[in-house]
Amino acid sequence: TAACAAKLFGTRWSSPDKEMMTALWRRVSSTWQMHAFGSPEDILKGFGRIKFDIPRQLSLGISALMRADYKCFLYWNVCGQELKVGFGALTVPLSVVLQASESSREAAVNAETFANLRDEFRGAAESLIKEQSLGIVVALSSYHRPASNGDEYVLERQMALIGKKELQPIIEGAVCFVSRQPGVSEAQVLRVDQKARGVDSSDATLQSLTDIFFVSQMPVRLSRKVLEPIFREYFACLSRPHAT
Repeated sequence: TAACAAKLFGTRWSSPDKEMMTALWRRVSSTWQMHAFGSPEDILKGFGRIKFDIPRQLSLGISALMRADYKCFLYWNVCGQELKVGFGALTVPLSVVLQASESSREAAVNAETFANLRDEFRGAAESLIKEQSLGIVVALSSYHRPASNGDEYVLERQMALIGKKELQPIIEGAVCFVSRQPGVSEAQVLRVDQKARGVDSSDATLQSLTDIFFVSQMPVRLSRKVLEPIFREYFACLSRPHAT
């Protein structure tokens, strides 16, 4: 996959992965389908062009992107209750999805092609919460940003949380807990534009869900595999007798 890019060796993949990729390449390189590729790196670049094509990915819909690489985790005795949290991994910047970008390039994607993506994100999260009895949805994005030093790109991460209204104190605590990690920025609180939705403040969705808590900068190392145990540690704190 695109995670096996050379610059990610040692962080996203290792020597055993490299050996397997080499072995697979020896088996498939002689087939006619592979004649257009000179090396495994050429294939990875092709995957990357598709995986990190923002307009192409957004055209699939936010709901599809949230479910494409999704895992659900169950946490016991969180403030005395069972808590299910869904983690969705996206390959588009959440700053684009949530229309919270300071980049003119990203803002242009929204202005020219897509509208009300933040509302669509909230609707996708609401559907997941209802269908799977979730309390919280965590969206993680890893994406390519054009580099200024001549390299092709820089891999970056972002995170957003949304959940049931009654869990807002727990969500705020989770964001603060994760923000203790080096390199994690402070969270922005984003609201859905009610005028864009064409509804008033009595809308059931607006009443049942929290605002969106958006973290615009995350270290690349904080993949879902690394981040989920941090959430688990936080939720474990809430199961202790002194937790409120």
